[in-house]
Amino acid sequence: MKYSVIKITAGSVELAVGDSNGKVLHKERKPISLVSYVENKRLSERGVEKLTEIINKFKEICIERGADEIHSIALELKKLLSAEVLDSIYMATGLKFKKLSGKACAYYDSISAEEFFGRENLVVINTGGCVTTLSDMGNIFSRVVKMGSVKICSDFIKNVFPSKKETQNALDCIEKKLKSGFFNRYFSDAVIIGDVSYAVAQMYADYFHEKLDKEFVMTRKKLNEFFKFFLGDSQRSALVLKYAPERLFTAAGSVLILKAILKKLKPARIYVRDYSVIDGYLRAAVSGKLYQKLRDANIEHAETEEVLTVAVPKEKAAPKAAPAKKSVAAKPKVTAAKKPAPKTSAVKAATSNKTSAVKKPAAKTTQKPTKKETE
Repeated sequence: MKYSVIKITAGSVELAVGDSNGKVLHKERKPISLVSYVENKRLSERGVEKLTEIINKFKEICIERGADEIHSIALELKKLLSAEVLDSIYMATGLKFKKLSGKACAYYDSISAEEFFGRENLVVINTGGCVTTLSDMGNIFSRVVKMGSVKICSDFIKNVFPSKKETQNALDCIEKKLKSGFFNRYFSDAVIIGDVSYAVAQMYADYFHEKLDKEFVMTRKKLNEFFKFFLGDSQRSALVLKYAPERLFTAAGSVLILKAILKKLKPARIYVRDYSVIDGYLRAAVSGKLYQKLRDANIEHAETEEVLTVAVPKEKAAPKAAPAKKSVAAKPKVTAAKKPAPKTSAVKAATSNKTSAVKKPAAKTTQKPTKKETE
């Protein structure tokens, strides 16, 4: 069995294809700044057209690579991805995109960084467009902060980059949201993940002429120097256009959030990984039964803006998938199903406040092809 996931964010459309063991076989990302396609506070028709073009192209890649299941997800971007926009995408692509809440994003972020499960005093940080997630990998606990780069930029920054006054006002607002008990914990190390954070790391490496690899480590002292450059030097535009042109209008918001969080947590070492929600979702799709059980056992204890996660031993994180039934098996080349995914999806279970023990595996939310479509 091969699985694929297509994800829409504020700055890109992503694709990941993996095998039944959770190994990523192909990963691709197409930048698109949805913010630049906004008209009258809504995503324009041209913006919807650009999105559908990319999605249909990724759908073709899924078919070419023999994916048996296509999962389609989108981040909770209320103004950019309204129900009307998602319906238009469904009509043009046949894929029903499910929105992920902040809690669901925190859950899949923690799964994506499973190599750090059990590491004491280590926090995984993902600064997204609408929410920021933090996961304490030693105490299997996550915090969701309802604050993202899109919100910070729209509320505090008039132009592409902030003035000194705008910077201070934005930081004051961010710091007020970092007062829960989570931010009083001690963390010696931090790992930043997600597209935006990875772009920040690329700009940092370029600025200090360092190589960005798995051994790459950032320090707070040098990060503060980079933040000072990014928030005040005219040369910063060249770096953004080089590594994240689609984030030109939101990069400053991400930098401000990351700066405030690292100042609060004070980790000595900051590592970087090219992980995101899509990696965690792919692993959960492969090992759906295992993660469904863990999710149901812990979400019921979650507070309003917090969600518990469970550290799964690495060797158990991607068990071999059970043999597929003949009635479910798909042909080598697949497309999306005509019918939308069932309402009782695994993602909905992740974000529901009313959860209970599951007697049967959750219904598959994948969209499979019909024989007629593949012909």
